[in-house]
Amino acid sequence: MMMKRLIAVLLVWAQVALPGVGWAANCGGATVCVCGDTVTSSYVLPADLSCTNAGASLIAGATGITVDLGGYTLSGDGVNTTYGVTDTAFDSVIVTNGFTDGYTLANVNFSNLHLHNRAIDITCNTGVECIRALLQDDFTVDGIIGDVTSYVLNADSNDLAQVITVGDITVIGGGGVYGAVLIKDYGTVNIDGDINIAGINAGTPGLEVFDANTSKPGVPALSITVTGDASSGDLLVLDDNDGALLTWDAVTVVNGGGSDGIYLNSNTFAAGSEINGIVSMANTAHGLNVSGGSNLSINNPVLGYNALSGAQISNTTMTIGNAMVEQNANDGVSLLGTSVLTIHHSNIKTSGGQDGIPTDEGDGLTGHQTSICYSSYNTINRNDNTALAFVDDSKIYSYNDTLGDNGLTGGPRGGVFLRDTADLVLSNDLVDGSLPYNIFISAGFTGTYTLDKNLYAPSAASFATTDGGTTIQADLAEWRTATSQDAQSMEADPLLDNTGLPAANSPAINAGAIIAGIHDQATPATDIAGTQVLTIPDIGAYEYPGGLYFSSASADGGNGTRALPYNAWTDYPWTGYNLRAEAEIYLQGAMIGTLDLSGLTDTGAKTVKGWPGKSGSVNGFVGGVNDVLDLSSRPPANVFTSPF
Repeated sequence: MMMKRLIAVLLVWAQVALPGVGWAANCGGATVCVCGDTVTSSYVLPADLSCTNAGASLIAGATGITVDLGGYTLSGDGVNTTYGVTDTAFDSVIVTNGFTDGYTLANVNFSNLHLHNRAIDITCNTGVECIRALLQDDFTVDGIIGDVTSYVLNADSNDLAQVITVGDITVIGGGGVYGAVLIKDYGTVNIDGDINIAGINAGTPGLEVFDANTSKPGVPALSITVTGDASSGDLLVLDDNDGALLTWDAVTVVNGGGSDGIYLNSNTFAAGSEINGIVSMANTAHGLNVSGGSNLSINNPVLGYNALSGAQISNTTMTIGNAMVEQNANDGVSLLGTSVLTIHHSNIKTSGGQDGIPTDEGDGLTGHQTSICYSSYNTINRNDNTALAFVDDSKIYSYNDTLGDNGLTGGPRGGVFLRDTADLVLSNDLVDGSLPYNIFISAGFTGTYTLDKNLYAPSAASFATTDGGTTIQADLAEWRTATSQDAQSMEADPLLDNTGLPAANSPAINAGAIIAGIHDQATPATDIAGTQVLTIPDIGAYEYPGGLYFSSASADGGNGTRALPYNAWTDYPWTGYNLRAEAEIYLQGAMIGTLDLSGLTDTGAKTVKGWPGKSGSVNGFVGGVNDVLDLSSRPPANVFTSPF
């Protein structure tokens, strides 16, 4: 009888597993799961579950199930339990809605080649890795919060036919060898949520996307924010993503303690790839470091207060537009190797930290080795040393840039510096207030330079030197005689207002040249402020807004503004791209001769009007098919509003 009772007790005990240890069994649905069980049907955890068993707390055991943690905590002992929930054999498994901590490998683990698995709304409070996804296809993570010792997301597919979609991820703490969030070897990477990385382990990156083939991360709502500290590594890394179509918006990286804010290495992106809205500031190396690759446009970046350069571009072909590059300790933008950079509509200023130390640093835009730079409609101002510095066999093509107040804090060069065999083309540029020289040609220089249609502001500095300071040209006339350059350039006060815009009587207005590839395109060029260039370009980065004005009653010498109108039709060349569609021509008084617009290349509509509040007449008019002569309905005087 005693033996029968003992057997009965053992049978009952065997059915009530100790919660921390578990007896491997199938569970799910209405069957309560305990530690070590295999979940064979969808299951909602009814309470916290704390496990000490070896292996996983819960094992996915069927396709299409959901393991819902019910808002509770699934935890391991930090010694024996390797995984919170693991799936090594089934597709379409979802782990969601709860908290995990204390696992020695990963809190949630998906491995082997499976489809459509999901990790949604999981918070990992402790553990080594939060979400591990190895060899997963069509894998999704969203709503992940992690404070772990290694990866918050370790997604490594090793199969470029696979797809991963990444939604919201918040990193409170973590960081493996390749970062707090690693996305590696996926064919398509869709980042369509917000990634916020606030705590990074020493020496590790924040977010790294590595070896993706056809990556297309991002939608307009995307936000990636990575904040480092004194020990962090590169905050955002894109590495070897050949063929990737990259479309990212709103990327912020701040305070990279150990290296660069953003590091892009060997990415030959697909045509049309772009990153919009970068903010990379206060990093201990470069704000942006691009090494190798091509086909990337970076728009609207803010690169400031970095310990080295705002941007360093090495062996890369790319475009930067509408940038603010400010107060970086070395240079604003530095080109190395075989780089080809197009930079436009950007502000580059106060490079060198305004420390007044005359070193080889503090250049706004600088080129080395065989790099090539195409620069247009930029302001490059108040840099410690030089606005444009190009050495070795590099090349700079600068059009409609404003180079202002460079070298004022003690730098030895000023506006433009050339050395070795570098080449320079400078046209439509405004050089204002540079010290000690507008142009500094180093001794032994054997490169080439072509300059014309520029405007140089008189200053206390010497105009130029052609041999490193031994021979000095005191003014434009002496420079022109010594070099045969700047034949149509001017030395005069540019008459700018306090925002850099030319006043109505500025000599910069309508004084530039039509630059092929900029001013002869189907869509009119715009200045740095977005004003369309509808007439002959002004000199400098800002275009004086408004139409062309003609008055038979005014004195000679006008520039076509209302304050200084032209006096005769022949004062303006009516050929080529000198007037664009939507331009307006105003006149007052009896203009002599025929106004002939037939020689213009742009056949879009131009309108000839009476000067607001004035009367006028023309002897003859020859227009294109879309041009309009409308003197009968001239606007009243109050239509014209000065932009200043």
